[in-house]
This record gives sequence, structure tokens and C-alpha cells, in this order.
Amino acid sequence: GWVWLLNPDTSLAEPQLIEALEALLPSLPPRALLGTAVWGADGSLEASGGWIDPGLAFRRRRIGANQLAAASASPLPLDWLSGCSLVLQPAAHTPPPRFDPQLPLYYEDIDLCLRLGASGAPCLWSAAVAVQHQRGGGSGGDPLRRAALTTTSYWRFLQRHRPARQRALRGLRLLATATANLPLKPRQSLAVLRGLAMAIREPIGPVLIEPRPHWRASAPPPSGAQAPQAFSGSDPREAHR
Repeated sequence: GWVWLLNPDTSLAEPQLIEALEALLPSLPPRALLGTAVWGADGSLEASGGWIDPGLAFRRRRIGANQLAAASASPLPLDWLSGCSLVLQPAAHTPPPRFDPQLPLYYEDIDLCLRLGASGAPCLWSAAVAVQHQRGGGSGGDPLRRAALTTTSYWRFLQRHRPARQRALRGLRLLATATANLPLKPRQSLAVLRGLAMAIREPIGPVLIEPRPHWRASAPPPSGAQAPQAFSGSDPREAHR
């Protein structure tokens, strides 16, 4: 059945959201990935999806208020979706969909969408379903460690999905920025450099796929149509726990 992945810092502000999602799912291809609208605590629409373009600014085009009306009527095709609120049907994919643990912090959702998209799975975004997001509420942890892990994920994402010339230019910019900030933010800058060094020393390899576990679907509702299962977290493996 369908699984709805939600960040732990999201909330369903309207009780009819599950029903709205259930009404939308029958129209989707079985292998589709569906992203939803995500509203921030300040009332702004977060960029929870977008397109991948050539060039250095490959993530410049993102979902915004201009797409709300069209995406309320029918889902829009995109290249990537945010793992903050992501719906998919794991059993429809072979091999089973997994966030790659080689991307330890961020970029794992974009990587998943690009990998599944390359195998023909459509990435769709709908404004008919929306969640509230308290940005940063589920992050926590040591900020220096987060800076290092984010940089590692970023560089490994570039290794897998962007051409060598773009990686070189972005790497030079990353080095220049971290070096320039050393006098003002020495610990933060050193954490970024450590993360970059780790990604260069241990480059990303093939996607690590675990054997498919047995999927246990919950009992269907009285109507006979199985409701999506919601899991708090950003990894499809949460559905097996």
C-alpha cells in the first residue's frame, strides 16, 4: 500500500487531509512519488519540490506560490521532491526504494527522486494536500557535526549527479567560502572542511540496497480502500519498524 513519510516536525493542521490524500491516490501511477504542499510556521510556502536544470544553479527553479492554483487541480510533474512530506508505494518498486545512507544529512530525498525518476517513476507535486512544518524542530544535535555531515552529503550528491566541471567550480567556491570565514567562524569553517575532506577521501559508491523485508499492511478501512500509512521520519525503512 501507500506510505506517507512525514518529518517529525510536521503536523496535519486539517482533519480532512487524510481523506484528501486518499481521494488523490487512485489517479496516480503505481510507481509515482507524490510530494505535498508544505507551509512554514510563518505562513510561507516552502520550496518542497522543483526541477533540475543544466549549469551551476541547477536547483534554482523550485515550487512557489505561482504553481499553487495549477497543482491544486492536478499534480505537477517535477524532478525532485522534499522528504519532509513524501508519499510512495514501496512494493511497486524493484529494487525497493531506499534513502542512501551514504548521504548522511540532506540531499538524500533529491537523490532518491532522481534515481527512481531515471527508472521511469514519475515525481508529482500536489497542493491539494498540505502539511505544517516547524522548520528545524526535528533537527537538533551538535551544529558542528551537522555542518560536517551536510557538507559530506552535498559533495557526494554532486559526485553522483553533477558533471565534473560543476563539481570543480562548486568545490572551489565551497573551499573559498570556508577559508574566508576561518577568522570569523573558525569552528564552523573547520567542520565544513572536515565534511568535504571526508567526502573526497571516501567518495560515494553504488546505492546500498537492503533485502526487501516483509511488508505488513494495516487492516483496510471499511470502504475496502487501504488508507495511506503515515510514518514520522524521512526514511522509507521506518515503515518496517
